[in-house]
Amino acid sequence: MTSPHVGAAHAAQEPSAASPRQPTARLFVLPHAGGSAGYYRGWSRWLPGTVELVPLDLPGHFTRMREPLLTEWPHLADDLADQVGARTTGPYVLAGHSLGALLAYEVARIQEARGTPPRLLAVSGRNGPAAGLSHRPIHQLSDSRFLEALERLGGTPGPVLGERDLMRLYLPLLRADLRLAETYTRTPGPPLSTPVAAFGGRRDRLTDTAGLVAWSRETTGTFDLTVVEGGHFFHDGPSFTEAVRARLHRLGLGDERQVTAANGILTETGPRSGLELDYSPPVEFISERISLTAPDAAIASGTR
Repeated sequence: MTSPHVGAAHAAQEPSAASPRQPTARLFVLPHAGGSAGYYRGWSRWLPGTVELVPLDLPGHFTRMREPLLTEWPHLADDLADQVGARTTGPYVLAGHSLGALLAYEVARIQEARGTPPRLLAVSGRNGPAAGLSHRPIHQLSDSRFLEALERLGGTPGPVLGERDLMRLYLPLLRADLRLAETYTRTPGPPLSTPVAAFGGRRDRLTDTAGLVAWSRETTGTFDLTVVEGGHFFHDGPSFTEAVRARLHRLGLGDERQVTAANGILTETGPRSGLELDYSPPVEFISERISLTAPDAAIASGTR
């Protein structure tokens, strides 16, 4: 879905400026529907200095505006996997929000098949690939109903929706992205070996608890879920930023700065044995501890 940064100037799609510490890994970020690489460049403020931020634009979007839109999943996933592969010289992490979560997942599948898997797949603002949508599709609605639905779902802030002339220019691109997101179907294939970390906003109308937990089916490695305060866009909140830094630290990709584990991360157990979900504040809408057991949860997790 769209972000508060629609219509703002977007930074060039290049790796972030050099950190005082030499980066040893890269974090590729794939954007939400209608989103740009520029929206995610602020992550460089809180990422460890050992991790280089590389946000990517989609074909036909922003820094790649002169390229044709790719409106079919196989072509788009291949393009983005090639973008990642061309910039990969060592350990890397794939991240994506909303539509970008599915894009990152499909790129991870391709990269695993190529023998160059990411160290982690971090996804947010989207139910798992095999889970259904948490809302009725809206990409085919009339312009007025489409804008009303965006406002109701919280995918676009009110001030942006008030810029009607801008939105009319922007709607074709946004519809194309939402069509991808809302018609996506997971193709058959084995789960990833790459660990998966999922993130959700407590007030996000575009995800639900079962849908977020469904990401656990997509890996035979570690799975954890963090639910934070916020709606669809929550990436500036300390619960999210600390959780990501903690997860990178567990992978050995953090730096010397102290990492505090964020509230809401789930307790992991052995592969295929089920998962004890240990929710702590600010997750208030779920009881303190929920036990999911395979095969219903279909969770494969371990320690890493």
